[in-house]
Amino acid sequence: SNMAARGRPCPPGCGEFGTCDPLRGVCQCPVTRVGPDCRALALPACAIDGAPLAPTRLTSNWESRLSGSESLGPLTCACVWQLVAMRNLLVYSFPWLGKARLRVQCALLHGEDQTVGALLAAPGRANWTLAAVQFAGQSPVLSAVSPPPGTGSWFRLEREGGGRGRRGTALGPNGFAGKAIVGGDGPRPTITTIKPPPRLVPLSECPDRCGSLGACVHTPAGSRRCECFP
Repeated sequence: SNMAARGRPCPPGCGEFGTCDPLRGVCQCPVTRVGPDCRALALPACAIDGAPLAPTRLTSNWESRLSGSESLGPLTCACVWQLVAMRNLLVYSFPWLGKARLRVQCALLHGEDQTVGALLAAPGRANWTLAAVQFAGQSPVLSAVSPPPGTGSWFRLEREGGGRGRRGTALGPNGFAGKAIVGGDGPRPTITTIKPPPRLVPLSECPDRCGSLGACVHTPAGSRRCECFP
């Protein structure tokens, strides 16, 4: 319920996604939800048909995964930006061995909808690019015991060098909407274009759209199957 006996009332609807703290009258939200009643998504771009993906799974062992494949899965750049910007979500498994810069593949979509669900619904319409996850502190070891910079995160997403674009330009959510970054000599490409993942097909080609838990891929035998997110 929204209120325990002799406690303070929590916002209506708290019990649907959150847990009521009757001592403070505050709805405590899981990592995927925010807001007074925990109804809003903390990472709205990292959702399929309105269902949030588990951010701790997407970023689990992230530095080793990016070192090996430059991929955290079929994600939009807006989703990756939100993962990187969330405080304390990205952490080094071994801070003393942490790399300062790791490249990550992500997709840019046409239009306002930059969610993972929109990407998986029509993967053929996406432009795949490379960005870079940059550590914003001086020492990965000290980041474990020190407060993060003013942005609230120890990491940021940067435009990967390509064409005439400069390396090291920090990117925000609007920087992934396909808009050109204007420099001294005119518009420059936002980030490098790369080849798309070859196996993605629209979610509609898989049973029950993979339950909003994964991507639809084609197999070497020509069939379709769901590939779950980690």
